[in-house]
Amino acid sequence: MRLHRIIIALIVICIIFITLFLIKNYGPGSYKVVLWTDNPEFISYVEMFNSKHDKLKIEPVYKKDPAKALIKTRRYPDIVVSSYLNSPQVIDNFKKINSLFRKDKIDKNSFYKELLSKGVKGGKQLVLPVSFNMPALMFRRGDVSHNISNFVLTYENVIEISKTFNENKKKGISAFSPRWNSNMLYYTAVMSNADFRASGHRSVSYNMNGIEESLKATRAFINDINGGIEKDKLFEEKHLYKPAENLINEQRIFFAYTDLRDFYATGQQKRERLNFRWLSKDNKIPVCDDIIYAGIPKSASNKKGAEIFLIWLFDYHTQENIMEAGKSKRIRSFGISSGFSSLRTVNEQVFPKHYPLLVGHIPPHNMLVFPSSLPVEWEALKASIIKKWLYREAGNTRTTSDLEAAIRDWYKFNL
Repeated sequence: MRLHRIIIALIVICIIFITLFLIKNYGPGSYKVVLWTDNPEFISYVEMFNSKHDKLKIEPVYKKDPAKALIKTRRYPDIVVSSYLNSPQVIDNFKKINSLFRKDKIDKNSFYKELLSKGVKGGKQLVLPVSFNMPALMFRRGDVSHNISNFVLTYENVIEISKTFNENKKKGISAFSPRWNSNMLYYTAVMSNADFRASGHRSVSYNMNGIEESLKATRAFINDINGGIEKDKLFEEKHLYKPAENLINEQRIFFAYTDLRDFYATGQQKRERLNFRWLSKDNKIPVCDDIIYAGIPKSASNKKGAEIFLIWLFDYHTQENIMEAGKSKRIRSFGISSGFSSLRTVNEQVFPKHYPLLVGHIPPHNMLVFPSSLPVEWEALKASIIKKWLYREAGNTRTTSDLEAAIRDWYKFNL
């Protein structure tokens, strides 16, 4: 009898503790969804969602690197929003969400087909793309003295315009050099089929022939258009301490590398004096590596609530409202998470209303080339090794160091 009473008492105590925990964490008649992200725009999106839902509330938690955090955690969130969630190191942590592809939930056909496929593994949709960024070259708006395409710039276009600019101007100017910005060097390699991709644990594969082709083109540009590497370096040291947009408006340079996110982060007064075109080769436009994805971990405690948030987020009208909020300054950022939306119709119909400069510049889906899955540490590896290696080798007459060995050494000391 005494044992029976003890068991009953323990059960009652457990019920009390569980009740107190639920009240503390979820409140009476409500429940929460924990969202990990390093994307500041999502704080505003969460506020919009919470204002429209009485019981279900999203609790945003900032994580410096959510993809890496997933590898180490024992307490999983309900949703993760960040870059590189489709990396082989973390994608298996997410639950299959194919059941959300219904017209009354998420319209699968509204996505860029190839982009959506980057979140698939083994026929299962594990993460959904949210937004993406694109590399471009910016130049002075209203400059009609050069034959600039209405949509893209190829390497051949840049060579032709740079040559004319350099010939027609006084000394102390230089239209452009692909070596001035390591991102330009990187995406030149990407457009030459460098094909960077994750290839197992602590390993990256790439096409060295494509990288060599891009370096050859860069070296030829420096020699033929800018008068050689010494002059190229001298101009860089003498003038490139100033912001690129200032040098463009002073007509000291003609082009500068940018991307969609950075272009719209430039102050409005400066931006109004600039224009841009997408980087392109063989009628294809590369998409930047840091595509933002959203996924629901398998170990999430509130999968249903997480699904409700994703259905809300990937609705055309929600994203239209997000853009409207941005226009009214309640959300101070460009587009969707500072990039193009993963939903084609939003880009084609909503963006031009809010960003007049994008009229006629929305990229056709068949021109976009999305990156392969990359390791979660890709941004650090790219900044520390890949881009520095390209910058150094672009200044040499031929390739002098081993990229594979440099990558291998970096992994040895950084992971």
